[in-house]
Amino acid sequence: MITWLPQLTIIVIFLLCAPFYRKVHKWFLHAYLFSLPVNLSIFKDTLTTADILLGVMFILLFADTCLGKAKPIRFDWLKGSLLLFGLVIILSIIASEFKVKAFLPLTLYLKAITLFFYILNYCDPYEVGDLFWVLILSGLAPAFYGIFTDWEAVRGLSEKRPYFIRAISTYSGPVEFGYQMAIRVIVLLALPWTLKAIWSNVLKISLIFVFLLSVAISFTRNSYIAIILGLVIILTLMSWDLIKRGEKSKFMQLFGFALLIGFIFWIFIPHRIIARLGMLRLGGIDPSLFARPQLWGAAWKMFLDHPISGVGFGVFSTIFVDRYVPHAFPLYAKFGFVSAHNLIFMTLSELGLLGIIALVILLLSYGKPIVRFISKVQDPWRGYLIACLTLGITSFAFSLFDFVWIQERTATLSGFLFALAALSIYASQGRVAFMRLNSNN
Repeated sequence: MITWLPQLTIIVIFLLCAPFYRKVHKWFLHAYLFSLPVNLSIFKDTLTTADILLGVMFILLFADTCLGKAKPIRFDWLKGSLLLFGLVIILSIIASEFKVKAFLPLTLYLKAITLFFYILNYCDPYEVGDLFWVLILSGLAPAFYGIFTDWEAVRGLSEKRPYFIRAISTYSGPVEFGYQMAIRVIVLLALPWTLKAIWSNVLKISLIFVFLLSVAISFTRNSYIAIILGLVIILTLMSWDLIKRGEKSKFMQLFGFALLIGFIFWIFIPHRIIARLGMLRLGGIDPSLFARPQLWGAAWKMFLDHPISGVGFGVFSTIFVDRYVPHAFPLYAKFGFVSAHNLIFMTLSELGLLGIIALVILLLSYGKPIVRFISKVQDPWRGYLIACLTLGITSFAFSLFDFVWIQERTATLSGFLFALAALSIYASQGRVAFMRLNSNN
């Protein structure tokens, strides 16, 4: 397997494209977002191309802020809740007895918040559509690489127990790979579809197929559920609007398209998935089914021992292995890094009540303005809001049984997703204000 191929491809492409960028800030942003999934290590797995690019981006943002060239920061609930969550993280680290262990997880938050403010400073709200496409296309290299490596692995196996092969691609594991591919499927489904734009629709369907196949070979059951849930949310929101406007023919076309996506997924679904799903009713074979409740029990015990600020941000695995393994699933004692496999329990154990309060404020700050504007604007802005809302709901549902935000690429990408939501909200606010001004005139 040529493990360095996706990384080298991204580097060469962006070096060749550099002269065509009129703004250096955009080049660094796009190069970072494309290099983040493949994450080529420079020095013994400690420094990556993405780290270097983000470091330069931080310097640019800091310098422009000091020189007064940065955009004035307009504080709102979303920005405030993200900073509040960071404050709670710092308080939990101060109160923790494992402060050194929290250094690496803290850097993940700092990377995400740097990316968030960089995008808000250098990107116009009306460019949010381009950023959605950057998110989509940045997943192609790991998707193709995952499909290729899965084909190589399956080719060398017997047919007796094929479901033990799970594609990882360039990510830390199959769960993270499945989640990353699933969110791109959801975005493609939510973006506005125009029946007259035949080639655009062909491109979208082709990309959906690639990402669906990547999700399939990850064998991450939560990713399957996330896509189904996302499709239901998107269909509900789009159909309600079409029926309300009396466009029932478009509703039937949308429904037919949903059936087509399901048909494509089912036709090309590997038979190994059937075996993987069959493990749900065989708890003795699938350890994750009975390990999760025991992990949640250990997380709850941590919360009871440290109810206010938790055991400390990012130190769940340290505390778990050192003190709580006898009370939980012994197999995890071998692992160097584990999580509670649940966002609520993870927050309770690491950040305590303060963390839960900050999390609720953050979720409300994310969802409330989207719901407020989603019925007031038309496509493409409405499609962007639907994509953000669906991503938020499906990511939360995913996090109830798996927790991938301890991984660098997913944790950092969360800053990008929050920035997409913020830009979509700002663009919708501008459209609503513009429509009001026109109606008054």
